[in-house]
Amino acid sequence: MNRILIAIGIVVAIIGVVAGALVITTPQLFGLVTTSDTPYAQYMIPLIIGGMVLIIVGAAIPEKK
Repeated sequence: MNRILIAIGIVVAIIGVVAGALVITTPQLFGLVTTSDTPYAQYMIPLIIGGMVLIIVGAAIPEKK
């Protein structure tokens, strides 16, 4: 079990969840209208899948001593 790959996989998966949940609200028209946008939502699925792959590979590969 390679702990470094597992740790990197967990961090990447967490970054994917944060990227999907991030909402940017910007005021428009002198503050009368606000718009909400999720600018990094398209990166959520690839980051979560990449994190899961790293966790699985890290668990399958034995650690060098």
